[in-house]
Amino acid sequence: MNRKIIIPIAFIFIIAFLIIVLFSMRSDEDKHKKNIISVQVSKHTGAQPKRFVWRFFGANSRRNSLSFLNGAKKGEVLWKFKTGGRVFSSTVIGKDGTVYVGSMDGYLYAVKSGGDILWKYKTEKSIYSSPAVGFDGTIYVGSNDGYLHAVNPDGSVKWKFKAGNFIESSPVVDKNGIIYFGCNDGHIYAVQPDGTLSWKYKAGDWVKSSPAIADDGTIYVGADTSEIYALDQEGRVKWKFKTEKYIYSSPAISKNGDIIFSSEDGHIYMLAPDGTLKWKYKTEKDISSSPAIGRDGVIYTGSQDGFIYALNSDGKLKWKYKTKGAVYSSPAVSGDNIIYVGSQDSHIYALKDGKLLWKLKTGGYVDSSPAIGPMGQIYCGSDDGFLYAVD
Repeated sequence: MNRKIIIPIAFIFIIAFLIIVLFSMRSDEDKHKKNIISVQVSKHTGAQPKRFVWRFFGANSRRNSLSFLNGAKKGEVLWKFKTGGRVFSSTVIGKDGTVYVGSMDGYLYAVKSGGDILWKYKTEKSIYSSPAVGFDGTIYVGSNDGYLHAVNPDGSVKWKFKAGNFIESSPVVDKNGIIYFGCNDGHIYAVQPDGTLSWKYKAGDWVKSSPAIADDGTIYVGADTSEIYALDQEGRVKWKFKTEKYIYSSPAISKNGDIIFSSEDGHIYMLAPDGTLKWKYKTEKDISSSPAIGRDGVIYTGSQDGFIYALNSDGKLKWKYKTKGAVYSSPAVSGDNIIYVGSQDSHIYALKDGKLLWKLKTGGYVDSSPAIGPMGQIYCGSDDGFLYAVD
């Protein structure tokens, strides 16, 4: 064959080979990107992408208190930060790792991940409510001064919304930026991102329960009427379910859309999305603790009988662990299935398969609920006025 013909043919084969190689590399890269996205927005965990870990009380808008990160295994204090009052409020975490918590001294605190104060924002009365971090970094918190406060990431006020009484319920933010919370005037409020009222629904005399949002936008919340309410995004009642006593507990929503909550009647309930009862489980005393849901569907909650309960998704007891005080704190579950919870015996507990992994003694009741940080560290407040970071 003529050399002049061979050279162009060889060149064509080389070019074709390079195109095949480049296409293969691009295909692998696309697959890798798809895998990263699927991990970050896993519907199974209900978690936000890593930069939004634990943005609300209960971790996410479904309030399942589940992290995809492995948790603290040593029980050693990394640092503790002193506020000016008891800490009943639970911590939330911003995308930069800043920790936000309220205190009975009336301040909202922003604490750096290393334990140094970034700023503090003053409300006029005590803060029971846990903060929420919006998608734009705005921090929302209710106060006993009757206002929902919207605070910029630098600690300056963005706006304040006046409700009709104390706000002990913890706000949650939907995908459109609308903020939902309960109030001790008996209303459930929906507030626009600019601080204007979208709607309010009168549920009873007070609403201490914190709303949870399902994937279809349904809002679930309990009230002093002993009922849990399902509201649509316009504030209209879809259904309500009656228990035997008032509801402090905040609902958690499973990956199947089932609603799990507790009542002061001592029962843990599971309802189907249409409001029908699937099962209820009786503990020995009232329950104010809100449930957490593990990756495997196991439900965890505390009771004033001092036990931490683990129930299978069919409502049958898996295990229970006895503390030496009433459990008002709500559990948190790590990616490696460690359960963290506080007790009025002044300890923070870490449990694995119903056995004690570690416990840390604080200087007061631990009614605050743990949050799991971006490196797996645990943040939790105590009645001794400290916020603890634990490894």
